[in-house]
Amino acid sequence: MLIALVLTLGFSSVEGAAAYFANSLVLISDAGHMVTDAAALGLALLAQIISRRPPSPKHSFGFGRAEDLAAFVNSIAMLALVIWIVVEAISRFYDPHKVDGLAVTIVVAIGLVMNIIVAWVLSRDKKRVNTRAALVHVMGDLLGSIASLMAGVAIQLTGWMPIDAILSILVSLLILKSTISILRESYHFLMEGIPLHIEIAKMQEWPEIMSRINTMLLNKHGIDHVTLQPEEYGGVHEHTHDEESHDELRSLLVIHQGDTFFVDCVSEDVSHRMAYHAWGNPNNPKVLLCVHGLTRRGSHCKTLAEAMCKDYYVVCSDVVGRGDSDRLANPMLYAVPQYVSDMAELIHKLGVDLRWIGSVHLWAV
Repeated sequence: MLIALVLTLGFSSVEGAAAYFANSLVLISDAGHMVTDAAALGLALLAQIISRRPPSPKHSFGFGRAEDLAAFVNSIAMLALVIWIVVEAISRFYDPHKVDGLAVTIVVAIGLVMNIIVAWVLSRDKKRVNTRAALVHVMGDLLGSIASLMAGVAIQLTGWMPIDAILSILVSLLILKSTISILRESYHFLMEGIPLHIEIAKMQEWPEIMSRINTMLLNKHGIDHVTLQPEEYGGVHEHTHDEESHDELRSLLVIHQGDTFFVDCVSEDVSHRMAYHAWGNPNNPKVLLCVHGLTRRGSHCKTLAEAMCKDYYVVCSDVVGRGDSDRLANPMLYAVPQYVSDMAELIHKLGVDLRWIGSVHLWAV
């Protein structure tokens, strides 16, 4: 990353000066790409350094998200650059500028070689979204260099100036798809979106599929302990019953299949609703209460619930602030006392006595 930063920053000043004297938009866009590349590489390098810092009392999860934040900022900057180049190129169709084709060709040929070296250096790290975001910048600059070279040669041979603006727009559109992809991925992570799950056609096949995946992860990547989340292909349909009495539901001869209900809770004298999903017969006196971790939601227990609902009435809650539950006005209340209070309200509504059966993630009666 440091090598790429030094090379890119050094040549961007050279290309910027050449773009000014040659009056070439495609060369200006290429130089602009390199400036944003340098900023992107600098930000990515800083993010990698920060992400290695250990957890602290104020940042108990560490600083790993610094890289995704850098990727998000870099993608926004790239989108802004793309928009500027397209707008400027369109304006040049109505007001063509004379371009020095020879100067463009010489400068871009040198820049093309430098961009190939930088892209090769960055391509060796394909795992970090932060590095991939920086690589998108460099690949955009590489394409810009190729377009600039084509424009310089075409102007020398034909004198047709619009080729400069046309190729600028083409390069911008080529890098737009990769930029949006990185932006969507980094945004999803920063917003604490759920990770991508394994989609299968039939849930009955999951044990065999899980065994094959575990074998592959061990043999290919050396990972011997992993948690895998299956989802039925096409998603899960959840029915919502807002504010319905659980006592009335127990009187109905129904079998719940992930239906969603709510329980009224209180935080700082302000009411909020906590959602929970249910499987099985509500008349079953044997109730299994599943509580997910703070990065999940109750419906993620679907596989467990479907396996246990023949013997238990399985209830899987969405901890407040997650899933279908309400968000709290005061974020400082996202703590164990509030979670315990909400669970007590849910247990009271279910009308059951609680006892532990082993895991902090699994409660049953």
